[in-house]
Amino acid sequence: MAEKQSTGGLAQVEDQYVSAILITHDGATWLSEVVAALSSQKHPVDQIIAVDTGSKDNSVKLLSNSGIEVIKKSRSTGFGAAVSAAVTSLPKKHSRRS
Repeated sequence: MAEKQSTGGLAQVEDQYVSAILITHDGATWLSEVVAALSSQKHPVDQIIAVDTGSKDNSVKLLSNSGIEVIKKSRSTGFGAAVSAAVTSLPKKHSRRS
């Protein structure tokens, strides 16, 4: 990995790609706060993938209006299955071989 300038004692790495996975289930009340927190991280989040597990509130609409990709699953989808769906949707990264 190629290192950038050191900031605050921590070396930044140029080829890091940060994806945040957000699982929502009737969580519209907290979504704006969560998205704001993700957006204000020290290392910027490159992509947010949301999985909605059958919300009956306006979670999907709020996320979509924020430009966040939303994977819709049934209301009976468990947390682990929702995370798995998000991970499966991530772009594949090619490994470098020496």
